[in-house]
Amino acid sequence: MESVDYSEQITRIKKKLSKAQKVDSGLKVFGASTHKYAVGTGMPRRELVAFQKAHGIALPPDFEAFLLAFGYPNQTVMKSIAGPFYGVFNLGFDLAMIPDGSQSFLSKTSVIYPQMPPSEWKKLVNGMPEEDDAYDAYERHLMSGIYTLGEQGCSSYHGLLLTGSNRGKVINFDIEYYADGPPRFAYENNFLDWYERWLDEIISGVLLKNKGYWFGYVMRGDEKELIEIIFNAKNKEEKIMGLNGFSIIDLVQSPTLKALEQVVKTEADEVKHLALLMLTKFNSEVSRPYLKQMIAGDDAAFKAACNSIWKVAKPDAHMFEKDISIRLETVDDSETYRAAMFVLDEIDGDFASIITQGTTHSNADIRRLAFYRLGKQKFHSSLVPYFIAGLHDDEHRVVHAALQALSGSKDLRFLEPYYHIAKSYWQDDSYVLVNLKHRLDEIGFHSVPYFEKCYEAGEAQAAYKKYTSGKGFLNHLRRAFSK
Repeated sequence: MESVDYSEQITRIKKKLSKAQKVDSGLKVFGASTHKYAVGTGMPRRELVAFQKAHGIALPPDFEAFLLAFGYPNQTVMKSIAGPFYGVFNLGFDLAMIPDGSQSFLSKTSVIYPQMPPSEWKKLVNGMPEEDDAYDAYERHLMSGIYTLGEQGCSSYHGLLLTGSNRGKVINFDIEYYADGPPRFAYENNFLDWYERWLDEIISGVLLKNKGYWFGYVMRGDEKELIEIIFNAKNKEEKIMGLNGFSIIDLVQSPTLKALEQVVKTEADEVKHLALLMLTKFNSEVSRPYLKQMIAGDDAAFKAACNSIWKVAKPDAHMFEKDISIRLETVDDSETYRAAMFVLDEIDGDFASIITQGTTHSNADIRRLAFYRLGKQKFHSSLVPYFIAGLHDDEHRVVHAALQALSGSKDLRFLEPYYHIAKSYWQDDSYVLVNLKHRLDEIGFHSVPYFEKCYEAGEAQAAYKKYTSGKGFLNHLRRAFSK
């Protein structure tokens, strides 16, 4: 085994563990209520040696030092040691769930490396076979050289690389392999540095203040260090890492604002968009002209501007109402349309006249989103033609959205399109028919077949004529249909 002295860092970590527990006495940090900052008395060295020999592996020396100080004796103990998220598995905990003899993947060279292109990762996961045994074998190939450290919730975990040039680094991965691109490496060089950072962020309050922040997924550093990383970066990925580091910083000084503004001016695409988000976060007044400029740009820029406003500058949303309203006339991307709608939601006002433009868009997803948003506006008679068209739309998802948006409406002008839907979707056990039934319930029909029968008997048309002439009575319609 490698012989390195980590005693000084272990002593420091012991002190910080005690301090972190006091700072988070209410166990508010994510996962703390599970591990409760409890640690073991240390794993005996003989157990550590035996485990590594049995599996043909060599644990990184700093992780060994951690287990010798904080692990639980007897690797069958099903406990987690206090640590990020739900803690750090006691040695061998996760391997208990793997069939005997299949743990050899731990000693194999990892196929994963830092800043792995998403396209390469996609190629790897697309090769996964469907047959169970073959799938399990391929899964272990993807996990070659990765020892699972602990779980983060749902299908997310953190692990430790045991082999290759990145040995000793912590990675974050998802066992739903298609979920979020390739595994993401922590920014620290080894396990103990990663673990100590977790304690530092509890003690400083970062993990208590930022409820939406997942530990270890962004670069750590003060504003000066992060700016240096951005301006000295060799590639786009490094610039993005530096910019993401600002997500856990509350305030910055004027030189940093100017530096971020410079990035917005000189960079393009993802780097520019992320720099704008951070600039908006720290000073929305400085970022305002750049936001307006990007709203007027292509759909990607428009979406980035809307996301920045919605995430960090909601109180200023009204300042962009006119710009967004004009730009929505030419938007083609549904996700951009959605982002713009989120901003309009933050502004008091009736935007029905703007939203109706989307109900006739060539993009079915935009039509669907437009009807969904119309359902949140005050209903008035001028919207009826748009809804009738939506109820006759060729796309099921658009019809579904239009039906949902009409919740609470008892306008009898929708009887004809309701009948059209009933006849068109009669064999389709779908959300469309479920929502049609809800709308019919609201105007007195207990089932779709009952409505069809009444409509085909001609009673609906007669009542509809009275309704449109100003003499309509919903009660008359119900009486007629109850015969």
